[in-house]
Amino acid sequence: MGHPLLELTNKTAVVIGGTSGIGLALTRGLAQAGANVVPTGRGLIWSVLRLRRWRLLDGGRSRKLVTSQIVPASKGS
Repeated sequence: MGHPLLELTNKTAVVIGGTSGIGLALTRGLAQAGANVVPTGRGLIWSVLRLRRWRLLDGGRSRKLVTSQIVPASKGS
């Protein structure tokens, strides 16, 4: 069920840092508005547990989970 002022059905949103804190709140809000959400997070196990807790990964609007980590570029690049 979407928000009356924000209809995102059939839209996809990628949320960087979407498995904790403000990013998780954004992930939940976008999913509630009807979006297919692809949250990213640093740790796969932690991210899956967190999203299952909010029922976004299993049976919800989130269909994919991407793990990512930012690392410093080497000095030679």
